[in-house]
Amino acid sequence: MNLYFNEKYGKLYKTHEKATTDTFCFKNKYGEITNMFLKKEIPYKIDKQIYYDIFTPYGFGGPVIMSTTDKDKLVRDYLEAFSSYCIKKNIVSEFVRYHPIENDDIRSKFNGKVERIGKQIIRNLHEPSEKNISKRMLKYYKKNIKEGMEVIFDDTGDYLDDFLEIYYSTMDRNNADEYYYFKRSFFENIHKELKDHFFYTHIFMDGTMIASGLILYDKVYAYAFLGGTREGFYECNSNVNVEIETIKRLKEKNISYYLLGGGHKGEDGIYQFKKKFAKNSDYDYYVGKKIHHNDVYKKMVKRRFKMNVDQVDTSFFPVYRADITQLEEPIRSLFKSN
Repeated sequence: MNLYFNEKYGKLYKTHEKATTDTFCFKNKYGEITNMFLKKEIPYKIDKQIYYDIFTPYGFGGPVIMSTTDKDKLVRDYLEAFSSYCIKKNIVSEFVRYHPIENDDIRSKFNGKVERIGKQIIRNLHEPSEKNISKRMLKYYKKNIKEGMEVIFDDTGDYLDDFLEIYYSTMDRNNADEYYYFKRSFFENIHKELKDHFFYTHIFMDGTMIASGLILYDKVYAYAFLGGTREGFYECNSNVNVEIETIKRLKEKNISYYLLGGGHKGEDGIYQFKKKFAKNSDYDYYVGKKIHHNDVYKKMVKRRFKMNVDQVDTSFFPVYRADITQLEEPIRSLFKSN
């Protein structure tokens, strides 16, 4: 099964998200669908009742078809059954980060709101190594090798200290949200629970690790998960070597697709950089949002912000989990004045 749909992957986030992992399995005469998700208790009760929301872990996920004889009827019945399940289990809202390839058929029939977030860069690994890679990137790569850059593929985590030094400093430099400061134990759990499904591409110069990327993979897909570049080596273009060496390694493993991700904000500089390693890539990334208990949802927002849901100007979902910094003006000023 695709790594991001596997319960082992979901369980990595138990501590980080303060959530539990659950899987809804649906079967009927038309086939089978599974949906692995994280479930989190909402921090305040309504009428003394505990409620929850559910969401896919960091990356991609959502329901996926395991087998089918009639896709349309299977998805129709699944959506009805899952909505009933959520209502019964006091699940207020659902947030899905859809896989760009794997579960398009379910996304297109989702009975909630679907939003296109942006584009994802995905490299077809059946192509020759240098095809659809920018000539400039290939030039940087070859120049770096001549100047002494070396690669070490680490599938044990032996270089974790060096990796974390680079990763955390990269997060600092980018003013990253606190969410992305994954603790050391998170990576150690990856090494333990996802053995044979991860490796690091470390780039060294004169014995010093100057860039690295953590890759997760299954039989079909590989994902650029987390990484960074050491301060003082930004001009070396060592991240080019991370990507090209990773592509070569994945081809050796006979994996079909490498998902490099997208930009932080649309087709920004990060997106444009990734695009240089798969120039013909054109995949859209969607999320799904659904409210299963509408009246409870409204009460949650009222409880959180002392105002009705249509008065809270934010794109964050679910609205009741938005913090003040995620609100638009003049709403923020109401809190500042209190």
